Amino acid sequence: MIVRTIQEGSTLTFEFTPETGDELTVGRASLAASTTRVELDHSDEIHPDLLALAATLCVSPWTKSIKMSVPVSEGFAEAVLSGMMIAVGPVDSKISSRVRPVDGYPSLSYSGGADCTAALTVMPASTRSYFLNRISRPSEGWKGLYNKDAALHSCDSLAKEGMFIRKIETDLEFLRNPVGFPHDLANCIPAILHADFDCLDSIGWGAVLESTYRVGALKYRDYSFSPFVAGFGAAFAAVGLPVYNAVAGVSEVGTSLISLNSKFGKYAQSCMRGTVGEPCRNCWKCTRKILLDSSLTGKWPTYNEIIRMFKKVATPTYLDRNPLKHEGVIAFMAERYPVDLDQGIMRMLQDKVGGYPTGWMLHTYTPALQFIPEDYRELTAASLREYMPEMNDEEVQTVESWDIRELVKSDSRIRDHEVFMNSVRDFDLG
Repeated sequence: MIVRTIQEGSTLTFEFTPETGDELTVGRASLAASTTRVELDHSDEIHPDLLALAATLCVSPWTKSIKMSVPVSEGFAEAVLSGMMIAVGPVDSKISSRVRPVDGYPSLSYSGGADCTAALTVMPASTRSYFLNRISRPSEGWKGLYNKDAALHSCDSLAKEGMFIRKIETDLEFLRNPVGFPHDLANCIPAILHADFDCLDSIGWGAVLESTYRVGALKYRDYSFSPFVAGFGAAFAAVGLPVYNAVAGVSEVGTSLISLNSKFGKYAQSCMRGTVGEPCRNCWKCTRKILLDSSLTGKWPTYNEIIRMFKKVATPTYLDRNPLKHEGVIAFMAERYPVDLDQGIMRMLQDKVGGYPTGWMLHTYTPALQFIPEDYRELTAASLREYMPEMNDEEVQTVESWDIRELVKSDSRIRDHEVFMNSVRDFDLG
């Protein structure tokens, strides 16, 4: 992939030209455009390695070779090749790698949701946040159900609280068909492109335990070997932005708990389809987040509203799958639903996803502290302890031995799944 960067004032444009060997459709995602632009909050020159890292995040699904219009440092090229098996060039030995600032600031890729709000809460007060503000292309109208009003409101509210936050406009999500981030870490691009201008010394995002270690999926995975750490981790470190995953050891249960008790929590809204203060209540994220918060506060929606939400997501992508996404979190909230309010379906859900302990989700998995730069590690650990205790040895073992591969194939699980789904579909909302 040939990549040309053009910076005119504060507008940065990436132009992509595929080469022989590039696969422009991988899985269900294809490269749908040849350019993308980012509206920066500065017009300063950007280190070539930072430009190359941003470009790599834009096109990594579709290529194993990136030829930039400006050369990169040897250290960066080696890091991307070793971690992602992507050759980036040309390389110029005279170019020095970006050095991590001595008196820099941590950065957070902020979305407005509960998980990144929890991360912001336990990170230093000096943290600088960056929201990737999706804009449409001039030749295209807005697409899909995405509504950024709530996220922008969260950003503006944080700014009024005195927090540092930038809302960076870009159309990079239209590089991909279907529309979305070409790589999960593409939401870090605003921070990457402001790293020198804002003196950033690390980069983080709101990844939770269920995503980092895949607890709640079929089997535990050591986060060290994930594409985010083993792959791009070296590339981030090579540009002086080591990974700072403040809540990597915190379950989604824990991030909800932190967010609910944070001074920033009142601004958090994870749904990207609803309006300010009014989540859509029709998507899987709403269903999970609303019921999770209810399990922590004791303030539940009406039974009919719960079933209505279930019916909206009763598809093979969401509710009608085995296992469920973040299944442990679903088990946590299902077993805390008041028995006297249940007409049977919540018990059926508990039968479907139950069978393992959930109390550990209210505690921090301390091995994940290794994914926090050493100079911020103890401060973050102390902040986490203000909201939740650390796991004991038995709970750590519960996390590290997570394996439900045989459970989800069992006759009892398949039967409980069918009973639950049939009951949801057949329930008469009147």
